[in-house]
Amino acid sequence: MATHDHAIVFHPGNDTELLSSDLDDFRRFTGRALLDLADSNMPAAFSQVFRNAAGPDQARRFWQPTRHPVAIQSQNFWRSKVDYLHANPCRKGLVLYPEDWRYSSARYYGGAVNAVDDVVVTELEW
Repeated sequence: MATHDHAIVFHPGNDTELLSSDLDDFRRFTGRALLDLADSNMPAAFSQVFRNAAGPDQARRFWQPTRHPVAIQSQNFWRSKVDYLHANPCRKGLVLYPEDWRYSSARYYGGAVNAVDDVVVTELEW
């Protein structure tokens, strides 16, 4: 999405503590990199928004402080989440079809295995 990220992620061995730690590391790394990019390449107003969003323990904030993790326990529940993620750009009026959103795995799941895609999909079997 243009203003936020949706992802379905797993950790080998389904270790929820390690997954949470890895996601924290991901948010720290990408947040710093994107904030630095904004500071050096965007108008000052962008950087000011990130500074205004900062909490008491930081100078800038890129990511919202909350996450909304949901454990996926079945293939049906996983499929409903994948369908929701794929349809999100359509609901927001960004594209007509899920397969048209560049940063989506919808083309892959729609059968376009040779499509040039920015999303690497790892097969998952229940």
